[in-house]
Amino acid sequence: MSMRGVERVFQVPRQCLATWLQEEAETLPDLETRLAEPAGEDALALEE
Repeated sequence: MSMRGVERVFQVPRQCLATWLQEEAETLPDLETRLAEPAGEDALALEE
């Protein structure tokens, strides 16, 4: 659902929603720490 849809359904201003989302995003760990290293056959082979 879009931010405008959330605004209409829940009567929450888009700016409040954007602020809440930004605050929540700042608490998430970095992407590099969440990604697992590929193991064996899962890794892509590079052709030269």
